[in-house]
Amino acid sequence: MKSRHRTLRPLFAVALLLAALLAPASASATATKQVALTFDDGDSELHIRQAVAIAVATQTPITFFPTGRSLRRFPNLWKAIGEAGIPIADHTVTHASLTKGFATKGRVGVTSELGGWLTIAKQYNIPYVKYWRPPGGAWNNDVRSIAGYVDGVSGRRYAVVLLVNGPRAQSSGAAQDALLRWVHSN
Repeated sequence: MKSRHRTLRPLFAVALLLAALLAPASASATATKQVALTFDDGDSELHIRQAVAIAVATQTPITFFPTGRSLRRFPNLWKAIGEAGIPIADHTVTHASLTKGFATKGRVGVTSELGGWLTIAKQYNIPYVKYWRPPGGAWNNDVRSIAGYVDGVSGRRYAVVLLVNGPRAQSSGAAQDALLRWVHSN
């Protein structure tokens, strides 16, 4: 357990640094800029709880993008997290590639993943926010238009979150550099 705790600590240190960089220069600043860490998938109850504990202890804003499978597996935990005010957003039901889903199943392939997640969240009364994050950053205009359809059916407007950083992300170094340039320029 302690090794996982140590693994997450550097991530929160980076978040705190970014949050400090984004803080207003004076008390008279009219807009506050914020950064939040995002956690995807939600496959481990232990890791979910550790992330929440560290975020609360360090006052670091976080957002979870769990899969629908995780919502089903830990509904009471996700409901408590959402009710505590920590944002929870759509990351599809099964973590399937939305572009592949569109290519093989058309609209149904994407709608079932995004709309299915919403159905599960509603079924368990899990509070959620209006964001969706395509697994692996895989999306295109077809996927985006279908997400717009899901928005209309659900009565909520979705915003896509696309920062992808991980061992399989081809341009994770470039994404980090772009984020840091944006942080410094804004």
